Amino acid sequence: MININKLYKSLFSAIVAFGLLTGSASAMMDGSNADHAKIVVQMSSNDARAQGRTLKRVGWVMDEFKDKATLEVVAIGPAFSMLAKDGKYAKNITKLMKRGVVFTADASIQKMMKKHKLPTDLVAGVKHVKVGPAHIVKLQMQDYKYLALFF
Repeated sequence: MININKLYKSLFSAIVAFGLLTGSASAMMDGSNADHAKIVVQMSSNDARAQGRTLKRVGWVMDEFKDKATLEVVAIGPAFSMLAKDGKYAKNITKLMKRGVVFTADASIQKMMKKHKLPTDLVAGVKHVKVGPAHIVKLQMQDYKYLALFF
C-alpha cells in the first residue's frame, strides 16, 4: 500500500528542487548575477578582536570575488567602536570602502557612543539606518545573502 503522505512529500520535494535548479540555470544562462554576489554581514559585537577578524574576512570575500561583489556590513549597537572615526579599525574600514564595501550604522550606534562618553563621529562615508536588523531583512528581500561572521 502506498503511503500518501510520503508520496506528497516526495512530489513536493521534487517540485521545489526542479524550481530551484531551473531558476539557477536560467539565471546562469542569461548572465544575470552569474559572477556577482550580494552579501550582507551583521556586526553586533563590541569585541575588538571579533571586529578585526570580521573585517579581515570581508576583505577575503572581496578577494575571492575579485571585488565583483556587493557587500554591506551592518553594525548594530555594541559594534559602535568599530565605526568610530578615530577608532582602531578606521583605516581598515576606509580601505574596504574604497573596494566598494558599504558600512552601515544603525541609530543605536551613536546613542551607545554617547552613553560611553565617546566622540560620536563615525568614519566618513558610513551610511545610517534607523533599525539595523530591519535593514538586513530589507537587503535579504533584495536577494542579498546573509553571512554570519560571529566570533
